[in-house]
Amino acid sequence: MLIYYIKIYIYFSELYYNFSKTMSKLEIKTNTSFSKKKLLVVSHLFHPAVGGTEIHLLRLTTKLAQFGFKIKVLTTNAYSTEAFFLNDKRRIKKRFERINGIEIERLGFHTFGRRTLNFLRNIACYFRYPLNSWIRTYSYGPRNPQFLKKIREEKPDIILAAPFPTYNMYYAWKGAKELQIPLIIYAAFHLLDPCSFDNSLFYRIMQDASLIGAQTETERQYLINQGRIPAQKIEIFPPLPITEEDISRPLPSFSRTALRQKYGISQSKVLLCLSQHGRHKNILPVILAMEHVWKENEDIALVIAGRTTAYTSVLKNQAKILNSRFGRHIYFFDNFSLHQKEEIWGLADLFINLSEFESFGIVFVEAMHHGLPVIASTFGVAPSIITDFQTGALVSPKSLTEIAGAIIELIKDKKILNIYGENGRKKVLEEFNPRFILNKWKERLQFILEIDN
Repeated sequence: MLIYYIKIYIYFSELYYNFSKTMSKLEIKTNTSFSKKKLLVVSHLFHPAVGGTEIHLLRLTTKLAQFGFKIKVLTTNAYSTEAFFLNDKRRIKKRFERINGIEIERLGFHTFGRRTLNFLRNIACYFRYPLNSWIRTYSYGPRNPQFLKKIREEKPDIILAAPFPTYNMYYAWKGAKELQIPLIIYAAFHLLDPCSFDNSLFYRIMQDASLIGAQTETERQYLINQGRIPAQKIEIFPPLPITEEDISRPLPSFSRTALRQKYGISQSKVLLCLSQHGRHKNILPVILAMEHVWKENEDIALVIAGRTTAYTSVLKNQAKILNSRFGRHIYFFDNFSLHQKEEIWGLADLFINLSEFESFGIVFVEAMHHGLPVIASTFGVAPSIITDFQTGALVSPKSLTEIAGAIIELIKDKKILNIYGENGRKKVLEEFNPRFILNKWKERLQFILEIDN
């Protein structure tokens, strides 16, 4: 009998010992510090360049630096991707800079032969000749072998590369393979642009990566089905369209009447289209649809706010034609400041953006955060963010009457505007809360580093 009790004692003692040991390991893992870990971000552009990916990377790296990572951003001195393959000659002057604890180094790039490469890329969209995938990637740039040299010199613990289809992704991939370190890909695929994004080289890079960040479930499923990427490698990481500070502080309180007087807007309702003026942003269909809107209700202004491009003149010429017929109803706010952006949000009753070539569409979340119902395209990623008849309306950019109908029906019903606006704000807090997104990044990075060790 004594031996029996001794065996029981030994059994439970060993059980307790193993349990204590396991908990100790878990505690060590939970308290893992990033203080000595170096994260190298290899990006095509970075702040002060403006764009969805650029905003996201600045916010993400700022927080990761606060978590304890040593952050280095290796990027270019361009303000836009058009500098790589078109003719944007603007350059950021500072090669080295430190922002929010982030070390930034900007490299130049080559544009020699860009017209020939653009021509070859256009052909490659239709004919699968040898080196097709590589030509399509190489032609987009940025082209500078110094990227690979710098990656070797930095000797990071982990590389985060963003976004496709630019050539910095290739440099990051090659560097990670040479150094035998984890590679995280933030893909930012534009699903309706197969010429640029449906590329076997990209899928090969992602298959070698430790983790792939998809911005939406739509993008994740595309990469699984089209790219045959293992599902377990792909996690959904929405961008950071708003910050924790944005959530904690109340929205600026503006008098719409006073703001409209300030900017010379005489109409009582304002439809806001906030977007870069690129052709692919589908601003022109919005302008053309307003003719149908004003036949029903002339008391609606269209405000177009965003960064100018070579296509701006086309938009303004069409707006001039309609303004000459209906009186001034279309207002442009070009290259606005951050302070002015808050006032622009304050002007609006309803938001519209029909762009289909987006990897996410940060502006949709910003609009919902400001309590605005959203009219968006039924194609692309917008349906992953906008819920039809709950936070806004989904329409076809090809149907002017459908666009006009959605504008007329929504803007005339204040009750629906308020309900959709509240639904949108609730969705932002539940699905795009920066605290949840950042915690997920922290957990995954910790896991990857532990596996690598």
